[in-house]
Amino acid sequence: MNSKTRPIAGIMIIVIGAAHTTLGIVTWISTGPEQRTENFWFTVFGVLAMAFGLAVVELERARGQLPVPVLAGIAAVMLFGVIGFSPLSGFLSLAVPLGFDLARRLVRRRHRRLSSWRSSERVHG
Repeated sequence: MNSKTRPIAGIMIIVIGAAHTTLGIVTWISTGPEQRTENFWFTVFGVLAMAFGLAVVELERARGQLPVPVLAGIAAVMLFGVIGFSPLSGFLSLAVPLGFDLARRLVRRRHRRLSSWRSSERVHG
């Protein structure tokens, strides 16, 4: 477990799910029966997003970053929603935790390279 890693991507997904659920409940209550089915699924997917976010938090805490298959799954869901549903849909919000974890991965890779370069300088220098 990497206690220094903050589970930011997971928390972002939880927040997205909470907003989704809240909006779904509010619109479910305020609209007529013709839109109840849409609002039901909107709310259900918000709850599922929060559950997925909790799982992502645990992965981030345990591994320090998300496994590549999880990143690929998030990217696939985002692309499916953006291409298949609407380019300006809420699916685009998944780009934020996805981009954050990818940026964290790049920063760590660069840090490891610099650390190994510095340690080899001390040995050979």
